[in-house]
Amino acid sequence: MKKTMERYGTKTAPRRALAIFLAFALAFSFTGITGAGGMVATAEATDSSTAPGASKADEARPFESNAEDAESELGGGENPDAPSEAGQGAAEGGDLEDADGSAGDENPAAGSDEPSVGELPSFDAPARGDEGISSQSLDDEGEGDEISLLSTLEANDFASLRAAISSASSGETVSLKADILVTAQINLGSTAKSITIDGSNPDGDDYKLIRDSGYAGYLIRVDNGNGLTLSNVTMDGQGISGARAHVYLTNGSLVLGSGSVLENGRSVGHGGAVNAIGGSVTVQGGAVVRNNTAVSSGGGIYANGGTVSLEPGSLVTGNSTNGDGGGINVYNATGASSVGFSMAAGATVSGNRANNGGGVVVRLMRSDDFATVDGTISGNSAANHGGGLYLNPRNAQAQSLSLAGTVLEGNSADGAGGGLYVASSKPVDSLALTGVAASSNTAKTGGGMFLYHRDAPQTYDLTVVGSQFSNNTATDNGGGLYAASDGALDMTVLGTTVNDNSSGSQGGGLWAIGRAYSASSLSIGDNSVVSGNESANGGGVYYRTLFAASTFTLSGGSRVEGNTASASGGGILLQGSSAFTAEAGSLVQGNKAINGGGVFASGSSVDVAGSVIGNEASSRGGGVLVTNEGSLSVRSDSLVERNVASDGGGVAVVGYAQGAIAGTIENNKASQYGGGVYVSNATYDV
Repeated sequence: MKKTMERYGTKTAPRRALAIFLAFALAFSFTGITGAGGMVATAEATDSSTAPGASKADEARPFESNAEDAESELGGGENPDAPSEAGQGAAEGGDLEDADGSAGDENPAAGSDEPSVGELPSFDAPARGDEGISSQSLDDEGEGDEISLLSTLEANDFASLRAAISSASSGETVSLKADILVTAQINLGSTAKSITIDGSNPDGDDYKLIRDSGYAGYLIRVDNGNGLTLSNVTMDGQGISGARAHVYLTNGSLVLGSGSVLENGRSVGHGGAVNAIGGSVTVQGGAVVRNNTAVSSGGGIYANGGTVSLEPGSLVTGNSTNGDGGGINVYNATGASSVGFSMAAGATVSGNRANNGGGVVVRLMRSDDFATVDGTISGNSAANHGGGLYLNPRNAQAQSLSLAGTVLEGNSADGAGGGLYVASSKPVDSLALTGVAASSNTAKTGGGMFLYHRDAPQTYDLTVVGSQFSNNTATDNGGGLYAASDGALDMTVLGTTVNDNSSGSQGGGLWAIGRAYSASSLSIGDNSVVSGNESANGGGVYYRTLFAASTFTLSGGSRVEGNTASASGGGILLQGSSAFTAEAGSLVQGNKAINGGGVFASGSSVDVAGSVIGNEASSRGGGVLVTNEGSLSVRSDSLVERNVASDGGGVAVVGYAQGAIAGTIENNKASQYGGGVYVSNATYDV
């Protein structure tokens, strides 16, 4: 009995007390308190499993070991810094982008595709006879399976993002759980699949993929038929210079979904945010491409082949390039594959800068290339041509080119085409503008639009329907609209308003010319209005042709009114061998100039069947002035009244011109000669 007391009292009591304390603490923390009996049983079981002669430290070691394991697991997986594979650039116009997207191996560091995130330790009281107290992780049912804080399709660091993208199957979504620094190129893999990266954060700002300051390559590469959709995630280049685009696309698809933002890229090549070689880029409503730059071209998006689509509610803004397409450049370099650009109503391209095409550039080559432009293009600028939009059809094949409902506002170009620049070179060409609004744009030539067909002797068919050109400015010619063809020009303007535009030289509202020695035509009809425009010559309209059979018709209740020229042709100036007819129901009214307040015709014929009322000339021809071997006909059903001039208040025929007057000329005034009609070195019949 004495020996027994010594064993349990003097030698083992301290061990027993320690075991009881530890067992109590663990039971309280992990399994709950079950009563004194439970604690005594645990202590006895622990004591009985201790080998004779074992120290206190030996007994405590299982607890220490498990605590260390738990701390290590909760620390999360490793974060390898693996460099990316080389990205391949694209050539435009002989400018070959450096093919080295980033140096090094694209593969992630060796290890499991699913990073070890951590275990939650749990300790159970062992039964008598066990080898000590062990630790294990519990699943939802108390089983000993491992618990992972992240699924295989969730990511909170670069390593887990790479692993999640690698393991994702087509149609699956990788969810970001934190802002992630991208330290190397991420590839979707060699097996074609389409996945989504979602950065939604219900507790605050959506998560970001951020370029690491030490990495300059592409952030994500999508090729081999892969597809990537970004949703509620921002890709931020942090303005790090000398880098590549955020996304490099080769014959795959990229969808920028709602809430996605591509920003602050600084590309040394093409595409500040996206560099696409073939494939498709779609910018959906609520997506933004902003504040990116590219040295070569495509400040926001560059596409050499393939298509770019802007859907309603999308925004491309604040991007820039030294080359073409401050916001977007869609380019067919070789014609090997088709290209296309579409911009829906409600999409916006604004505040971008470039050499050509401050907002958008589209160059078409093949017969299946296309450009369909709606939406709003505003506040963009170009150092050369096309402040808002630059379109260049350049092949002998018919191509689809359509502007319908387009808004061009507040764009500027140092050269031609403040709002829109179109330079085409095809044997047969046509362009239709429907419901287009061009306002407050500026340029040297063609403040609102510059439309030019290069090839002679082919005819350029141009139709403008239901559109408006207002408050545009050109320092040279064509304040509202400039249209020219090296061949013949057939231009029809219907139901359109051209108002309050200005130019420094010719054509405050509209400037048009057909340069070929074949018949051209200009028709303004269907209640169109040309009003409040200003220029030195041709305040409202300037029209010039080289062939005698060319015509200019004002019809269908259309009006040219309230325009001003500081020299000649307040309302209309005609130069060259053309015939102008103001049909019944048309009106030339309230225009002002030095010569030809309403109409000035040099070498052209004027046939008045409508009304010429209330125009003023400080010199000759308050209503109409015909000179330089031109001719004038005032029909019997016409009216010329209340016009004012120094000579020829109503009409003036001078310089070997001819006149035939049968209509009503009344209540006109001249401060010197010919209140109704003035004739000098000319002949006329009454």
